[in-house]
Amino acid sequence: MGDKNNENILSIRGMSKSFGRNRVLDHINLDVKKGTVMGLMGENGAGKSTMMKCLFGTYQKDEGTIYLDGKEVSFSGPKDALENGIAMVHQELNQCLERSVVDNMFLGRYPKNSVGVIDEGRMKKETSNPGTGTVHKKSLKQQIYYYRSFYIMFIPVFIFAVVFHYLPMLGIRYSLFSYKGIKAPEFIGLANFERMFSMPGFWSAFGNTILLSVVKLLLNTFMAVLISILLNELRFMKFKKVTQTIVYLPHFMSWVVTASVFTLILSPGDAGLVNSILIKLGIIDEGIYFLGDKEWWRSMFYAINIWKDTGWGTIIFMATLSGINPELYEAASMDGANRWNQIRYITLPALANTIITVLILNLAKVMNLFESVFVLQNDAVIQKADVLQTYIYTQTFNSGALPDFGYTTAVSVTASVVGCILVLLCNRASYKVRGRGIV
Repeated sequence: MGDKNNENILSIRGMSKSFGRNRVLDHINLDVKKGTVMGLMGENGAGKSTMMKCLFGTYQKDEGTIYLDGKEVSFSGPKDALENGIAMVHQELNQCLERSVVDNMFLGRYPKNSVGVIDEGRMKKETSNPGTGTVHKKSLKQQIYYYRSFYIMFIPVFIFAVVFHYLPMLGIRYSLFSYKGIKAPEFIGLANFERMFSMPGFWSAFGNTILLSVVKLLLNTFMAVLISILLNELRFMKFKKVTQTIVYLPHFMSWVVTASVFTLILSPGDAGLVNSILIKLGIIDEGIYFLGDKEWWRSMFYAINIWKDTGWGTIIFMATLSGINPELYEAASMDGANRWNQIRYITLPALANTIITVLILNLAKVMNLFESVFVLQNDAVIQKADVLQTYIYTQTFNSGALPDFGYTTAVSVTASVVGCILVLLCNRASYKVRGRGIV
């Protein structure tokens, strides 16, 4: 690169990056010289974040070359950049994963395995080696005292989690025992699991659980994203707020009340609103018992869940949409993009990470399906509606004999293991698709 460029620790030449028709970076050049501290400043949408992400390898640049100490380099991610001694100022915490926002305030080169540059919020240069910095790290005791208010707030939450979430996990040992609540537990090894795998009722409940939970999760997420995008497109703010309130309200109704309301609406008699409308329109000749018909029950279950939970699910997506830079839409509009193309190339990519995160987090709960099924099922549809949690409930309280807590614990342990495997598989798929997961 020549002697002049060798004076630079880091040099960027001709970096360009576009999103669809929107060109955010256009042949940008940047030099970081030895012994200097530099920062990027500019208005929203100027391309500061995009440039850093291209430098770190979070984004793939369209054009451009990066030189480190006169040699061309290409970083595969923030960790790779840090290992090569490059730390950048950034407004987002996830750019330098190993450092806090405060520690990321140093822009330039620093020795490998060094700690940072901040001492009580002030940067101090080493006189022996300009351009690098050191930190006076607090001891663990000092850090705890400094953040004591946070630890005080954390203690009640920690105690609650231990008492109500972790200590009960000790009960999984009963899956290896025969325990009916009268005599002392009797160790029987894996007999409960052998019995479980030989029971047709277990496999039926297991299949129903996977089917109902996964389809419900996908439908609810799809509808939440769709409604969020539609609400985001509204320009009349009063109407938008009223609509948001209306779609949120069903979430606050208990499942018992929801089941009672829909039992009346879908009943086959004169009180059934849906059947009355269908008969008057000539679509059907006699009423259909939607919640008592095996062919209709699952469809009604999905529809009721969408009505109740979709509005609440839009909150996180609406929050993501509010964080999209409006200048991206303005630039796209100037380039001739219509509303559909703006949604396709700006809105949906911005929502992608949130959608994947929501899916993975909710996938952990797919085996816990109970209340919504329990209040809507009946004996006529039990083959289609029985899930693992209702199966455990039935085996415990309605089996006609003394409950075998060892057997039902074995079923619960199996459901938990399957749920954990599903989360890990989905997280692995996330790594394959977008290069990172959340677990």
